[in-house]
Amino acid sequence: MAADSVEYSSLYANLLQNLPGMAYRCTNQLDYRMQFISEGCLDITGYTADELINSKIAAYGDLIHPDDKDRVWQTIQSAISQQSSFVLEYRIIKRNGETRWVWEKGCAACSGDDKVLDGFILDITSRIYSESRQRMAHKMESVARLAGGIAHDFNNMLGVIIGHTEMLLESHSNENDIVDGLNEILAAGKRSREVTRQLLSFARRQNIRPVVVELNQIVDGILPNLRQMLDESIELVWQPKADLWQIKIDPLQIDQILICLCSNAREAITGNGKVIIETANVVLDNEYCFEHQGFIAGEYVMLAVGDNGRGIESELLDNIFEPFFTTKDATVGVGMGLPTVYGIVKQNHGFINVYSEADLGTSVKIYLPRRHHEASPQWQPELPPTTGNKETIMLVEDEPALMKMIKMMLERLGYKVIAAGSPCKALEIAEQQSQELSLLITDVVMPEMNGHELADKIRARLPELPVLYISGYTTSLVISQNLLENGARFLQKPFSIEDLSQTVNSIFNPHQAENSG
Repeated sequence: MAADSVEYSSLYANLLQNLPGMAYRCTNQLDYRMQFISEGCLDITGYTADELINSKIAAYGDLIHPDDKDRVWQTIQSAISQQSSFVLEYRIIKRNGETRWVWEKGCAACSGDDKVLDGFILDITSRIYSESRQRMAHKMESVARLAGGIAHDFNNMLGVIIGHTEMLLESHSNENDIVDGLNEILAAGKRSREVTRQLLSFARRQNIRPVVVELNQIVDGILPNLRQMLDESIELVWQPKADLWQIKIDPLQIDQILICLCSNAREAITGNGKVIIETANVVLDNEYCFEHQGFIAGEYVMLAVGDNGRGIESELLDNIFEPFFTTKDATVGVGMGLPTVYGIVKQNHGFINVYSEADLGTSVKIYLPRRHHEASPQWQPELPPTTGNKETIMLVEDEPALMKMIKMMLERLGYKVIAAGSPCKALEIAEQQSQELSLLITDVVMPEMNGHELADKIRARLPELPVLYISGYTTSLVISQNLLENGARFLQKPFSIEDLSQTVNSIFNPHQAENSG
């Protein structure tokens, strides 16, 4: 019997360790003092089980978002009075100050003379954000239909206004007072017509003539106009990818996209700055599309426009594609630039992502589907994934779902991975296991400190430790911010397991990578 008891204890311990969330037993009090909690609490809260048990370092109740505390308490007490289980969704504040959404199911139990709560908690932040994106997509579709209908009717009325004004100008060309007034009306009518054209682009109702094109050739053709449009203090950098796949689109729409995005970049840059236009072949895999609801896995040509301007605050990113929403002064623009780009991309069955941080610039990445020819072979990676030799890699990524995915990729490739959800946690781990580390992989933009600052702190102890930066920003924009000094490398999100394999292998085996190239 004793052997059976040990076997069951080991079984339960393994099950708890592999749960994606955390199991717990706590007191039925406002501080929810933990009597037991599984190790999954570290990923969710940033605290270890030992730190939370009996509130040695923190009480779980103190982690619950202040605006949610009363609702959580009332729901639990109501369930207890009805002798039923409770299910909750609420926010907690992690050790690093990040707000996360959790799902909890539990029930009351007895421990001696005291009533306790037993339950399970799961991080659902990715699901909440995904649902938010889906609601935004539905909202955008509704707004697009409304905008398209209004723009179509208004465009007809503007045609009447402009036409009559032009005829009146011809018949009263010698009457200065009338001519001045008519010219103002004509100018206002033409400006309004441009707004309706942008609305029709957003609503995907403008007339287009899509043809099979080479994107690099189109961009080459408009570069002189873009350079003329930008201020002299802004450098325009063109980074085309060779052997770019073909796409099918109206070439004038590419002009529209680049003019809108470069105009936004110009307004975002104060003084000297840089705008970088890039193209690349990209394969979006199922893992990336799972994290970006609405995207479809496949082969795409990416067009990216990045700048090192003032950036966009995170709380405004959900609104940037809405017509007439703008972060600019009202005298600068009407807020139709990004909505126009959004409409064009959707009309051509593509996708768009905007990465931005206040004071760190903006990168707009557009994915347009590859134009396949029936006789063309399907794209395949040039090199198979290269496996590792159990080297120890520290991975630092503040998005839990993405951190889990990259960790799984690296482990599948044969590496030992120590993952940290914040820079501060990474520094703690580095102090304990610095001699084992073979590589640091870190996101560029994170709370507490950026990836470059984190790498500098760790390299103060381990000056020879190689660094691989990962980010949604484009390669050239990262290079322009001097993040790749001291031999560091960069891998742009989204990346496949083949991309990750080849990049990491080139760090560990540089001579082998040179020979294979």
